Amino acid sequence: MKHILFVCRVNVNRSKLAEELYKNDNRYEVRSAGIYDINECVKHLYPNSRKLTDDDISWADEILTFFTRDELLAMYPTVDKQKVIDLEIYDEYRIDNPDRRNALTKVLIGKLKPYLGEPQNIS
Repeated sequence: MKHILFVCRVNVNRSKLAEELYKNDNRYEVRSAGIYDINECVKHLYPNSRKLTDDDISWADEILTFFTRDELLAMYPTVDKQKVIDLEIYDEYRIDNPDRRNALTKVLIGKLKPYLGEPQNIS
């Protein structure tokens, strides 16, 4: 099974929703993380936000980033650059807003489809 890691800035919107879309897809095992720790002042609002670790990098067969590729490669200079793909999705969506969540879902599926295909078994 292929290991897919989704990475954005703080693991609240883009990477978290991408993980949610593919978590029940039998073709992949997925994780998500953020390049940075979420601010302690708002951590209680997003308790499931995770900071990227060395283990995540080692685990991943492919790393799909959201305008964080350069930062990731600077922080982890030994990572295989071939396995890091930037999907160029700006952080302009809040998944706690239903309309914006739906918009981000459409954008994510459109950008991820060439790499992962349509998500299967969406819950």
